[in-house]
Amino acid sequence: MDNRGFSLIELSIAMGAIAVLATAMLPAAIRSLEIKAGEKTVTEVAIIQEAARKFRNEQKSWPASLVQMQTLQYLAPQWSLLNPWNDPYQISSNANTFSVAAIVPDNLVSMLAFRLPQASVDGQKVTSVIGTAGTGTTIPTGVIVAWSGTIADIPSGWGLCDGTNGAPDLRDKFIVGARQDAQGVAKSNVTGALTQSGGTITHNHAGTTGSHTLTAAQIPPAQITLPMFSPNQASPNAPTIQRGQNPADGSLTLSTNGGGQGHTHTIPSDYHVPPYYA
Repeated sequence: MDNRGFSLIELSIAMGAIAVLATAMLPAAIRSLEIKAGEKTVTEVAIIQEAARKFRNEQKSWPASLVQMQTLQYLAPQWSLLNPWNDPYQISSNANTFSVAAIVPDNLVSMLAFRLPQASVDGQKVTSVIGTAGTGTTIPTGVIVAWSGTIADIPSGWGLCDGTNGAPDLRDKFIVGARQDAQGVAKSNVTGALTQSGGTITHNHAGTTGSHTLTAAQIPPAQITLPMFSPNQASPNAPTIQRGQNPADGSLTLSTNGGGQGHTHTIPSDYHVPPYYA
């Protein structure tokens, strides 16, 4: 059994290989950390914006500072007011809009500008603007749109309609247009009565066809021939009739005057409404 250790040459080769691997892996690892920091920034900006919307709805004005938002508990007191690069988030507002700005590394500017609503870029500074419902070009809370991506990739500021956070539960449902408001709720008349949701996945048909009495014209024409025989003849193995006397045997033909015309039955109507939400 060979118990020798590594020689200096072998150790040098191994250390060189490790250094090459580390050099190759380091940029990818750094990039991964930067992307995570960028995603954290997007999330934090969205948190500030949603808190500012709530602040304005309740206080009738935009917040003057992040500290004020923390003091009034619109933001958690322990929440850091710095972005992942230790730069403070900057906020500003006017009558209808509220802005949040963050200074980020050059290689993340495009990412944040794409992910944040109404974003503008000034060097490393990315500013995102939101507004009050129905003003400017902002999309008001409550708008529902189709999303073709995965649930995990839903953009910041949007949420899945899964019945949480005040959103309706539209999972596995179709959206139908509401006809009118009823008791403060938008409702549809798709089933013949005002409802907000309903419908079923399964559906069974039931019913019978309507009765119909055939007329003479609708009865199919028919002809029946019965053989006849004399009293002194043996009855054949078939339906027959007997004549009174000879001289001749024969047959008797019965027929109808039906026209063989078509006829119809009525089938009651039915409907099937899949699960829906108005």
